[in-house]
Amino acid sequence: IASCRHNSSLRPHVIVARRGEKLAGILPLVMSENSKEATFANYLTDYNDVIAATKDLETTAALLRFACSQPNGYTSITLKHLRPDSNCLQAMNLLDQDSDFKHSFRETLICHYLQLPANHDSFLRSKDSRFRKRLKRLQALADKAGLSAVEINPDNFQPSQLPDLFLSLHLQRRKVKSCFELSAAQNFVVETLPALFEKRAIRACVLMDRDRIVAIDLYTTSHNSLCVWNGGFLEEFGYCSPGK
Repeated sequence: IASCRHNSSLRPHVIVARRGEKLAGILPLVMSENSKEATFANYLTDYNDVIAATKDLETTAALLRFACSQPNGYTSITLKHLRPDSNCLQAMNLLDQDSDFKHSFRETLICHYLQLPANHDSFLRSKDSRFRKRLKRLQALADKAGLSAVEINPDNFQPSQLPDLFLSLHLQRRKVKSCFELSAAQNFVVETLPALFEKRAIRACVLMDRDRIVAIDLYTTSHNSLCVWNGGFLEEFGYCSPGK
């Protein structure tokens, strides 16, 4: 909804599945004014999917089958940024036997992930000496400058202030070729970040120079993972690589 609200070329095309009176799944697509293609809404989203229970592939398959068999002004559907374990890709296996269902899949991006050990010391022991030495040097630089890293949360930071803080630090870091250059993307951040931060679906770590926030990293969360989303820092503190 926020994507469509801040990009007038998009209009929502949302398909839902129900079991009796109960909502079972949602396929949140959009269509653009000048295209015959239905797709997911926002390029700022790294992971897209049908919204349904993880193991309920029957619902996901039903939504995809309906979207393909009942086109409403589009001739094709493009589903980008799907994980291999997403509901969509797993449901494709159920649809492969359907002769009327034609699809192709292409891997375009590999995202690295890390299984975290029980504690930070165990993590460091799993890295090579070059990594540990560089980290120690950067920490020494930060300590000498009186910098400290902390997590802010809705109890100690106003959610409504997070968009301005994030955008100011991000655009300081990347003034050109940033995905937040466009006003539509900035308005999207202003609308979506506060509510997600307030319910802790987005978490924020910052670098403090005494009472001043000089760097930020935002993370999205699931039930068992933390995903780096975006960040930024003041140019004068780039020497201690706060992004890393």
